[in-house]
Amino acid sequence: MIRFFRKLRQKLLAEGKLGQYLTYAVGEILLVVIGILIALALNNWNSDRKERDLEIKLLEEIHEDLRASLYDLESGLEVIRESQDMTRALRDHIMNRESENELTTKYMLRLGADDQYFPRVSGYTALQSAGFQVLSNDSLRQDITFVYELINPRIVGLGREHRSVRFLEMAKPYQDKYLILSDSVYYRVHRDRQDSTRMHYHQIVHYDELLDDEQFKKELQYIIGSRGHKVFNYLWAIDDTKELMAAIENEIERLKAKR
Repeated sequence: MIRFFRKLRQKLLAEGKLGQYLTYAVGEILLVVIGILIALALNNWNSDRKERDLEIKLLEEIHEDLRASLYDLESGLEVIRESQDMTRALRDHIMNRESENELTTKYMLRLGADDQYFPRVSGYTALQSAGFQVLSNDSLRQDITFVYELINPRIVGLGREHRSVRFLEMAKPYQDKYLILSDSVYYRVHRDRQDSTRMHYHQIVHYDELLDDEQFKKELQYIIGSRGHKVFNYLWAIDDTKELMAAIENEIERLKAKR
């Protein structure tokens, strides 16, 4: 094409057709400019597509992490609530000075039960490495940061591995004092069901002393209050995680429609 225009210009110059020469010269320049603009547009389109593909990939990974984290939150909340119900029942049992029974022992054993949240963060870590500017939705970027930088650390900090006052540490002195192993045994079957462990049941001793232990009653009250605070925060985290998952799903759908 370039050779054709070159020969055409030479012919027009040789024939003295300066006006037509200038017209063809301008046309050649316009073709070159249009070609450059098309190449730039294609390059920008390809670059934008790659950025959107990366954005979608990161959002999908974060969404999958949130799904796993949500399961951990909901499972942990179930444990906390069950333990909370047992601790309340134990408190009421003692405050009403009811007779000892099998449930009393069960409640004492569950007194120190707690949960530790382990959020999955591989997608968020990948986003940090890629740079937050990868996300085109400013509102969604803020929501993701809020969950990972505020909500998750708060729930992790309330876990049994991190809280300053742990339920197990509070419960253990009273479990050591008022619980002993009985002669009755049972076998705990392991997950693979190929082996089992011989265990002894517990039984309560010094029950009358337990009923009059005012410090123990205060500890029960504190544990109940702390667990209630933890339940509130878990519910908050679950709601925010679900809302973020829905927002990410909508954004992924929008980005895919633009590709």
